[in-house]
Amino acid sequence: MAQTFRATLPTADTNIFQDNVDQINNDNTLRSLFSGTAFPTSPAPVIGQPCYRTDLNMLYIYTSTGWKEISQIGGLLDAITNLENTKVTGPASATDDAVVAYSGTTGKLVKNTTKKVADIVVGPASTASDTIAIFNGTTGKIIKGSGYTIAQVRDIANGSITDAKMAAKSINPSKAIDTTAGNYIVYSDLTILTTSSTSYVKGYECAIWREGTYKIRFTIASCGVAMVYRNGSPITDPYEGPSNVSVDISGWVYGDLCQIYYKYKSGYPFHTQLSNFSLSIDNPFI
Repeated sequence: MAQTFRATLPTADTNIFQDNVDQINNDNTLRSLFSGTAFPTSPAPVIGQPCYRTDLNMLYIYTSTGWKEISQIGGLLDAITNLENTKVTGPASATDDAVVAYSGTTGKLVKNTTKKVADIVVGPASTASDTIAIFNGTTGKIIKGSGYTIAQVRDIANGSITDAKMAAKSINPSKAIDTTAGNYIVYSDLTILTTSSTSYVKGYECAIWREGTYKIRFTIASCGVAMVYRNGSPITDPYEGPSNVSVDISGWVYGDLCQIYYKYKSGYPFHTQLSNFSLSIDNPFI
């Protein structure tokens, strides 16, 4: 290839034909980037001059410190190295609209998958850090923040949840384990009630806040009779006084009203009394 380059300017004595030949040689030399199997020496190279070494198949630039392979100049080498280290290589072909996945652990190889873009789960624009995601709707493709963090779930799982971590009214009694009848009193009313009515009247009433079975106790005095009611309807036979009643009754649900109705039956002193009402269970929360 051409490395013939005339650096001197033509004069009045220069042959026109020779001048044209020199010009063509110069053009070819520049066009070929001073290509050859050795670096050009005549005329002496100037800074910025290129030379394509055909024997090495590499391009060089002349610098203040001599000939340098072009990738070694400035930040070009770093740029090329960074590009080489970060480039991602994919398969020869892929499914249209398929989701791309990493192949292996290098982070530089990707592969085709059978999942389509339409299968991707869509989340909110933003959410709090460590918030647990839950489905939004029934499609299975839209999620939203639950408002609960991983730490909160971990506290519940390991039994370390404390009052400070509970929201007000966060315990739903309807979700608690059913009660069993026992001797732990969970409600009592020691008011002594009196009636002379010969028709049943309501004496005591208590709202059930935890489902299950309760031991119900009360005292009906002489001349009286009493029954246990649920939501205004009797659920036991009459208990005649004097009697300290203790009965286990199941089937209570959250919100039920446990009631004791009583009445005067007959005899002196022409009235009766109801007292010592309580509900007790065997498995309280504490």
